[in-house]
Amino acid sequence: MSFYSRREAAVILQCSPTTISKYIRNGTLKNYGTPKKIKVSTEEVHSFYETVKYQSDKVTRTEVLRLQTRVNTLEAEMETLKMMIGVGNLKPPRTDEQLQSLHEEIMIMLTQVSWDVRTIMSISDTMISLKDREVLRLVQMKGTRSWTGLFDLSERMLHYIGSMALPKTTSDILISRLESGRNRLYGLLYVSLSEHIAMDKFWAKKIVSSRVVEQTTDEFLLNFLAKRAQQ
Repeated sequence: MSFYSRREAAVILQCSPTTISKYIRNGTLKNYGTPKKIKVSTEEVHSFYETVKYQSDKVTRTEVLRLQTRVNTLEAEMETLKMMIGVGNLKPPRTDEQLQSLHEEIMIMLTQVSWDVRTIMSISDTMISLKDREVLRLVQMKGTRSWTGLFDLSERMLHYIGSMALPKTTSDILISRLESGRNRLYGLLYVSLSEHIAMDKFWAKKIVSSRVVEQTTDEFLLNFLAKRAQQ
């Protein structure tokens, strides 16, 4: 079993260390350390984060079937489109172990409040290189909110870039890469989650209403999905 300190758990859950102590007192989290050196299970923190961070109502079966019908009508077109622009063909498919390891690495990065340029670029590349089947496989292993941490991490990084002492050109590149990767991942989730019956309303609304970077291939993909979803 691995653990987070009280401070690390607070950073992930975006609350104060005092609130972590409150969660321990009311039984929401368990302290595996001492009163002076609190240690909470990483698995418990991850579960609490994924359950509470984006809590939303489940869609009805009718809504899911309606959405599945819409997605099924564009899957063939999307596969052709992805082949034309080379989406998802950058790296060999990740194994289940690699996907779970990626999930753990993302959660660890959420314990931090700052990142270097190399780490930010690595997260961008990860979102850009993910394949639709990899997205779905992690959902099947960890649940429909399994990619929440990656979206949250990219959002925190976008805010952090503004505080970095970087040339404007460098900042613009980092922001563009992060937003491009995030928008592409929204599109992959839209298609991949059509096969998962427990889709949350959060994802459907987030994907369709997401702000995208103008004049990019990812904007074209996401707008293509959004327009077809409204038909």
